[in-house]
Formats: sequence, structure tokens, C-alpha cells
Amino acid sequence: KFVTVATDSPIDFGTFASLQASNYTQDYQKFTVRERANAEYILQPAGYTALAGDATFANGRVAALQIDEFRGRNYNSLAILIAKILGSLVPRGSTVTTRSYFAGKYSGGNDYLLLDAVTSGARPAQDGGYIIHVGTDGLYLEGLFLGEISIEQFGAIAGEPENFDNHPAIQAALRFAETYNKGAQESGQTVHAGSGAFLVSDTLIQPNNVSFKGIGRTLTLIKARAGFVGSILWQAGEAGWSYNSMLTHCGLNCRELNIIGYYSRRINELAGLEHVLITRFTGTGVKIE
Repeated sequence: KFVTVATDSPIDFGTFASLQASNYTQDYQKFTVRERANAEYILQPAGYTALAGDATFANGRVAALQIDEFRGRNYNSLAILIAKILGSLVPRGSTVTTRSYFAGKYSGGNDYLLLDAVTSGARPAQDGGYIIHVGTDGLYLEGLFLGEISIEQFGAIAGEPENFDNHPAIQAALRFAETYNKGAQESGQTVHAGSGAFLVSDTLIQPNNVSFKGIGRTLTLIKARAGFVGSILWQAGEAGWSYNSMLTHCGLNCRELNIIGYYSRRINELAGLEHVLITRFTGTGVKIE
């Protein structure tokens, strides 16, 4: 049985599943769903293509999630946002904002789009910044990076104890910038870093067309941590030329280990170092072959 209604008042449903099981046909009828923080849906004309977060009825009609009222939602940290999502308090398809990555750190905030791949195996691979899995089902956050790309948005923290490793976060930020750069201007993307010492356990590889910029050669420090396993602290390029990849306004601390501070095979005029202080190296500070 198909249901036709004509009212400006929203029709309330307790669950999202019960909304999808309905057969309403009145264009622009409003609905609310209590289990999704009273998220509002509006039935679209026949032929409308469902987007992430929309409700597809048993009769094939689609009610579009009204995400505008959720835009600009601000959460103090990523952990708080994820807790709200798991508590069904953030509708799928919402655009949300975090002030920081970790609680109390005041850095690494980003804008995200909440998406649902339905199953965990259908989600894109997680990198801690661009793609962040939520729970064990199909939910995930997609980073929007409306401003700068920073290592803190991927979970890097300065000034942490020796057992904290920033290598995965910094490398993920560099790799994301490499992918994000496709089709961009020749000079490429820049990954930014704030103040403090960022401890790393292994060689950081800077892709071509990606630059890295701190806030000062004594203020932003990439530092080998105890048990560093690589032979190079910072490597520009992976093979052949290093091009369009500047390292600027930061410091490299080799910790008096027998490692190279900065290494590149060859560089072009848009690659290299600028305002970089390399300290505590026992062998070679900079090696360019």
C-alpha cells in the first residue's frame, strides 16, 4: 500500500529502518528519526538519486537527509566526535569540524564528512587523517582539508615521551599530499608542521611535488628517537630526481647517531633545503649525489 500525505509537520519515526520500510509518495514530505538525533529527511521527487546518508523507501522513493543544520558542528577532539557517531548522534552525510586531533592538544583540527560504506571491508584504507574508520561496521570519516594540510591532522604530536613514534603520522601526511597533488600546479602541495620536537623511529621519505614547512628552524624539529632503525633521517625523493619538493623552516636532529640528516640523489631548482638547521650528526649532515 502506498501512502500519500499532505502536511507541513514532520512525520516521526523511532528508527531509520522503519523509515526505509515506509511507502510515502507525497513530494517534499518531511520526516524525523529519533535514533539519529532527530535528523530530518525530505521526500524527493521520483527519479532523485540517493546520496550517502539518504533514506531509500521500500517503494524506491528517496528521502534526502537535510545536512545543512548539522554543518559547522564543532567537537573539541576526534575522540569526542567518534563517540558521538557511535552513539548515533551524528547523521550519515553530515559535515563536522574538530578543533584538535587529540584532547587538550589544540592542534590537528579538520573538517570531515561522515560516510557509510555499509560493511567494514568496503571502506577505503585508513591512514589516520584523510580516512578514519569509525567502529567495526562501514562508517568512516573523510578529511576535507579546507585549509592547510598538517602532520598534526594525521596524529603527530610534539614533545611526547620516547616511546611515542610520529613516523606513521608524518609519512601518511606526506603520502596524502602526494595523492592530493594530482593535477595541481607544478609547485605541488605543502605539508605544514607546528612547534615542538617530533620524534620518529625511521627514515621519512618526502615524495616529489610535495614540500614540507615548519614554523622555524629552531621551533619545528624532526628528531630521531631512541632505537632509530634507518640510516637517513630525511630522504627527498625515492628514486632518480628529487623535484618540486622543498624542506623549509625546520630542524633535523640526528641525535648523535651514525645517520645522514638529509639525503637526495639529485635535485632540481625547486627542490632542496631552505632555513633548515641540521644538528647532532656524527657523520654527514647533508648528502646530495
